[in-house]
Amino acid sequence: MSQFLWIEDFEYGTKHAKNVFGHILQNADIPTTKPKLKHLLKDYRVSVELSFLEGLRFIREQLSQVDYIILDIDLIDIPPGLLRYEEQTDLLALLKQFYDYQPHQDKSLDEANYKKAAEQLKPEAGYKLYVELVIALGFPKEHILFCSNHTKEQKHIQSVFKQAKIDLPLTFSKDEKNAVQNWITERRNNPYSVLRRGIIEGCQVIQKHLSNDIPFSQFCSKKNRQNVTAQNMRDYLETLQNFLPRREPDDAKPLYKLFVRTLSHEWENDFNPDNLKSSDIPDENTLKRQKMFGLIIKYTRNWTAHTQIFDKLCEHDVAFLFIVAMRAMFKLSDKTEGYENLLLQLTDKLPKQELKTLIEHPDNLLSHCSKSYSQLLETDAQVLKKKGKLLQPPNPTQLDFSSILKTMQYWDKNNEAQFDYLTGLFQMFWHDLSPIKVKSFTPTQNHRKIFFEYEYDFDLNDYGKEDTDSFLFEFARSIYKRSFPV
Repeated sequence: MSQFLWIEDFEYGTKHAKNVFGHILQNADIPTTKPKLKHLLKDYRVSVELSFLEGLRFIREQLSQVDYIILDIDLIDIPPGLLRYEEQTDLLALLKQFYDYQPHQDKSLDEANYKKAAEQLKPEAGYKLYVELVIALGFPKEHILFCSNHTKEQKHIQSVFKQAKIDLPLTFSKDEKNAVQNWITERRNNPYSVLRRGIIEGCQVIQKHLSNDIPFSQFCSKKNRQNVTAQNMRDYLETLQNFLPRREPDDAKPLYKLFVRTLSHEWENDFNPDNLKSSDIPDENTLKRQKMFGLIIKYTRNWTAHTQIFDKLCEHDVAFLFIVAMRAMFKLSDKTEGYENLLLQLTDKLPKQELKTLIEHPDNLLSHCSKSYSQLLETDAQVLKKKGKLLQPPNPTQLDFSSILKTMQYWDKNNEAQFDYLTGLFQMFWHDLSPIKVKSFTPTQNHRKIFFEYEYDFDLNDYGKEDTDSFLFEFARSIYKRSFPV
């Protein structure tokens, strides 16, 4: 879900909250006090600021935290007597500049002057915020909605916009609840905005808890591990956090490819999953999982530089690769992180019980693994035949899915085989955690061809089914359908 900012003073009570966000709040009781409503809406990814000054401060200091903004027009504000002097600066400066506020040493005269200026600001406060957002801060006007019952009283302001040849902002009355809620729903579930917000929050969370113990260093040769520093990783996360602009481009695919290239760039040269040893991670299952994440993002790095595999990425593909990279590089909880839950909303998930049943009665899952493995082998044989490489005896220790995928792509850089390598990255999750077990392997040579017979099955992983709230289980059910498209 996208993040909203709602600047609304609730001058006549909180009842209009139902009209604006009722479709999200559903059966929740609407609090009658402003602080309680503000607290409630925070749980639904809506930040509420209750005055002009609070709204102004938020957009000047925390604008990166929101994707869309809903503005009231007529806003009451906090009398200066309720603020410490240093808290008054922004508001009083604006009143001086635009509303002839003249400070006075006499307290009663000063408050009278303030009240007169503030009364002039009040009916057009929302427009002041709009101008600050769009003109001063470059916030997209398409991401702003005026939701106010005072629009009919704004003829003067509207004429000024028209005279300046500035498009009037989109405005609905609070009573036009269907129009307001449709606007919110469309943007709340916008895939680009959800992806961007998830990446931002992921980078911020990881930066906040970053220490000098960085798992990414374990993928590097021991002699160079000291080069992986907390500051380098902060710079990397800062770059990712600021990569996607707030305004969605007409065609985001080229931008997504550049993002993935930046995301995987750190995995060049010396960084290799083969450097990860049991001495680094004694637990076998954790080691297997970290190697799998590392392999996926290492392949991504290699393929972005030389192929067109990532030319048509969509939001859930980018989310998958971002989650994988963060899991490979940083120390995260076994539970699903908040930003991961947000990004995984972009996927078409299996119900929890359905995945649990698949793992407990794995015929269908094993069938998918076997089919994807067989398809890979067949395509690999075609690629090698075309390159005249069939006389190379296959190595039984390199018959795992990821090794074959890597070798095949090396000989098929232009994808003449028309193989879906991106889906192959998703399938690596299943195959690397449930590796193939070759029971028998018999190669025979007949003239200029090599044939081999083999028998195999899969060492099936439980994919976290004992804890359906774990990251591994949530991730598995989120990518299952994408991994094995019908």
